[in-house]
Amino acid sequence: MVRRAVFLDFDQTISTTHVWKLLGGKKDPSLLRNVSDDRLWGGKDRENSLRKLWKSMEDQGVDVHVISHNWRDIVESALKRADFGSTLSICGRETVRKKGVAVASILDRYNIESKNACFVDDDATNIYDVSHTCPGINAIPSPTSGLQEEQINHLLEWVSNPKAATS
Repeated sequence: MVRRAVFLDFDQTISTTHVWKLLGGKKDPSLLRNVSDDRLWGGKDRENSLRKLWKSMEDQGVDVHVISHNWRDIVESALKRADFGSTLSICGRETVRKKGVAVASILDRYNIESKNACFVDDDATNIYDVSHTCPGINAIPSPTSGLQEEQINHLLEWVSNPKAATS
């Protein structure tokens, strides 16, 4: 079986808001208690869609990585609170300078070809960087309001169809 991976940005991709800005760049996960689930995830329907996506990734054996310019502890705490599912790695601003380098490093570490990976981000600069650093990766732009039904369905199709890993 070919190993596959999905790389997701956190702020304005998994979440619907720019959590880094909302928390003033502070590295204190306890500040998240003042942020409602609706503000973080965009409502119960979207939250459930993200859970469905995570479950599908887990069921299909697709590695899930979160690559963010937010603090790792903030991202980890928010994801744990939502209980979307397991995440193989979370890379935060402590180690991520350029997302292309971070994604390439993980692909290399797990011996995954770029064509067998998806990268999702709301920032066109990050999409460009990853696409050029990891030629062949399936890059999916997210609206700045977070993943919407269209992008979630695209990911679900890719995850459920291993042949899509080569398209």
